[in-house]
Amino acid sequence: MVKRLEYGFNDNLNLLTDINLTKGQLDNGLTYYTYNGLCNVNEVIFSLVVKIGCTVEEAGQRGAAHFTEHLCLSDSSHFSTEDGNSLYDITASGYTNFDETVFILKCIPLRENIERCINALKKIADGSIMRRDRVEWVRRGIINEYKSVGGRTDFKIRQKVLPLTLNNSYYSNLMPIGELECLNEIGYDELIKFHRQWYRPELMAVIAAGNIETGEVQELFKKSFSTLLKTETKKERIYTNIAPYEHKKYAVNYFKNLVFAEIHMYYMHPKCEMQLVYDMKVKLTEWISYYMTENYIRKALRNMYVNAKDVICKKDHFLNKYEFSVIVAKTEDEIIKVLSIMLEQLRVIAEQGISEKDFEESKNTLLQGIKVNFQEQQKYAPELLYTECRDNFLYGEPILSIRDEYELSLNLINDISLIDIGNCQKLWLRNSDMAIAINLPDNQKYHSESVAIIDYLNKIGCAAN
Repeated sequence: MVKRLEYGFNDNLNLLTDINLTKGQLDNGLTYYTYNGLCNVNEVIFSLVVKIGCTVEEAGQRGAAHFTEHLCLSDSSHFSTEDGNSLYDITASGYTNFDETVFILKCIPLRENIERCINALKKIADGSIMRRDRVEWVRRGIINEYKSVGGRTDFKIRQKVLPLTLNNSYYSNLMPIGELECLNEIGYDELIKFHRQWYRPELMAVIAAGNIETGEVQELFKKSFSTLLKTETKKERIYTNIAPYEHKKYAVNYFKNLVFAEIHMYYMHPKCEMQLVYDMKVKLTEWISYYMTENYIRKALRNMYVNAKDVICKKDHFLNKYEFSVIVAKTEDEIIKVLSIMLEQLRVIAEQGISEKDFEESKNTLLQGIKVNFQEQQKYAPELLYTECRDNFLYGEPILSIRDEYELSLNLINDISLIDIGNCQKLWLRNSDMAIAINLPDNQKYHSESVAIIDYLNKIGCAAN
């Protein structure tokens, strides 16, 4: 297994749960959340979260999780009223990812709306909302989505890069949208079978977040969802381990509609749990580290008179147990020069660290960003409350109040030292789990350059995937 990043922080205090949250579990194993965050927004969000996505699909089921999600939301009679009164409309949406399927209903917090939302989620949970006569209509929509999304360059890049970043593991060839052949052939009976296999109480949570009477909603949850049958044997979610890379590796890919050449660097880590103050400090330290690394690479490219179009350093998280530190640079030419400058700059940062002046400037930037973000969060409070509950169920992350998280972040940033940043950067920049994807426009110019690019990557010790 890849080692978890450890920075040497010592704060083992637990993060405190918001007192406005109520979390419980029914006898059948279903988890429920009610979260009244005293919002200024007259909206409530109801959600059903299922701990399954495309990774549980078998070979002939690629797209079953996605198809099931669409079929569950296809009957608009559950979400709108015949009289056209917008007060009683429910906005329904959902998404399917690698390890989760999520249904989201938004409405004005009127009693009738609340009851209709809970009833709709109950029907999704037990499968009674899935209608045979809607399958072909849904199929046409999903196939159109597949053709639209599948034609986008960002989708094609992810599809090509996954085998590289996921080390040719079981996850490498999975995509939540599914495979066209399966989407064309899968039928109602197979979808019902998939639903019965995976939509089990112990793998589901129901959420209500926003301006609600929590006691009243809890009783409605218990009344509706207690009728779901408890399964005799629990269905455990099995997460496949991804073996660490044995060496640095690369892939060179070509895309017709790509405007600039893109250099992607990936470092794989197990996902860190967020339970302690320590963990939150790690998260903030990583953010400063990424921000500074991005700025250092930008500056190095400018100093070498290289016209890179963009540089981004971020964290990508799409699997339950893993996350990736990602550095992306876009350039029109001088690909080898850009790549060599990036690698050299990463080596210098890992070995020599960064200056006190740059560190303090980055801390101040983060502080200002957190303050601005706190003010903006008030406008989207129900969405944030729902997200906190969802992430608690999926990843075990604690649920802090918006203000508590804000105040704790300010205190922790002031406590982060230059040594902390240095330790962080040394760990993730020296990690042997590094994959480099060179994504090129599909034309004669870049095909010619690729020979030299591959030769350079081989010379610096990278192996082709």
